[in-house]
Amino acid sequence: MNLLFLSRTFNKFKTLLIAVFLPFFLVACGGSSDSPTPTLPGEPSKDIIKPLKISSITADSASQITLSWDSVSGASYYEIYQSTQNIKTGLTAISTQTGTTFISTGLTANTPYYYWGKVCKKEGSVGSTGSSTNTAGHSCTAFSTVAFKTTIPNVPTDLTLSPDSPSHITVSWTGDAAYYEIYRNAINSNTGLTAIPTPSTDATTYVNTNLEQKTTYYYWVKACNTNTSGKRCSDFSKVASTTTLGVSANAPPKITAITLSADSISQITVSWTGNNQATSYEIYRNKKDDIKGLVPIAKPTTATPYVDTGLDANTIYYYWVKACKRNSEGKDDCSDFSTVSSKTTIPSPPTGLSLTANSASQITVSWTDNGAHSYEIYRHTSNSNAGLEAIATTINASYEDTGLTADTRYYYWVKACNANTSGKRCSDFSQVASKATFVPPPNVPTGLSLTVDSVSQITVRWNSDTGGTNFYEIYRNTSDNNAGLTAIGEHLANSGDIYIDRGLISNTTYYYW
Repeated sequence: MNLLFLSRTFNKFKTLLIAVFLPFFLVACGGSSDSPTPTLPGEPSKDIIKPLKISSITADSASQITLSWDSVSGASYYEIYQSTQNIKTGLTAISTQTGTTFISTGLTANTPYYYWGKVCKKEGSVGSTGSSTNTAGHSCTAFSTVAFKTTIPNVPTDLTLSPDSPSHITVSWTGDAAYYEIYRNAINSNTGLTAIPTPSTDATTYVNTNLEQKTTYYYWVKACNTNTSGKRCSDFSKVASTTTLGVSANAPPKITAITLSADSISQITVSWTGNNQATSYEIYRNKKDDIKGLVPIAKPTTATPYVDTGLDANTIYYYWVKACKRNSEGKDDCSDFSTVSSKTTIPSPPTGLSLTANSASQITVSWTDNGAHSYEIYRHTSNSNAGLEAIATTINASYEDTGLTADTRYYYWVKACNANTSGKRCSDFSQVASKATFVPPPNVPTGLSLTVDSVSQITVRWNSDTGGTNFYEIYRNTSDNNAGLTAIGEHLANSGDIYIDRGLISNTTYYYW
């Protein structure tokens, strides 16, 4: 009775709302207290309040991931969702499980997979298998928190070895992992091996150095990636073996060290300590730290420093030296390669130097980037760079020079520099470029006054400027607006601060600037 009375006191829109919600009110209040709250098919269940929690996820292999979750009391089954992106919108369940473990198979190697789960209650009976794909009359929770894991990379293939010298073997393979581990042994067994320390890169070639001559080595490679739970690697690749090259017993001792000096943009001097058993030396050069397939660039008969010319500017070069001794057959028996040494040639001087005067105190210096590590900027007020110190160093190809003097011409030079192990080396000076800063603008005239002399003449006066003004421009209009005006006259600064404006119209107001 009270409800009907309230509906009469509301306006027609509120009466309509009561009419819509009244059946739901009656359902919620009617029936026994043990009746469950109904849900529509596919709605989150109001009886299962605990969502699914994925407790563990493991990458078992290159094609399999296992995930487990906590059991939820009252659940009829669980739905599992999978994606290769962290996006669950539009997904359909890939599996329904009554247990708490799911093994996902047929996956792609070295690929991240994302998983979600739902807890579901079937309003009807559960089938004889304990699970059902018939979703009519069931209700599930919302998605669980995401869990992800990357499958293990495929085992590397095509492992090949190349004995490049008595102490070098090049190891190569095929793979697509984030990085690799290389294993080596003197016998054909990988049990208990520790990986050779190598950079963690995706390179599929490794040069193993400091080996013993005429020795057989066995190699294996693993492909690895890093998950949130740590590093995961593939199984060992198939084994490959080879034997290092030998050195003749007649060969002189190995050169222990060489030193390099970058002399210019195209020249490096190679020096080493000779030994009294050598009758000649072989010098090798490459643009990468790899001796495979190299032939000597020179064969000097003494340990006199070798000057290597015709090189590219700002380029790193690697060098090795062998000591050789002529045998009874008239051939050279040579030592193993020396330890590698590298040096970068000096950069070319920068080109394209240009200057832009931005104000009375600032000039922008720009040039063409030639790949140098850094640049040094030099400045002078005369066209001479003798004895100059750099005013700035930058890694960019431009520099803003501020704090300059107005109406002054400045001369600029730039050097390109790189850093070697022996310190910074810079190019010669670039060609010179010069630019003058702006002349500062004169002060704004003050004390402007007007005198009407006649029906057609007005005298304009202002205060003198002592700041270097050369002349004044006078502007006039018949309205208080100077936009777009053209000067009606010019007046030299040294001829008095007065201007007589003639030929005016009588009884007319004039505005002056």
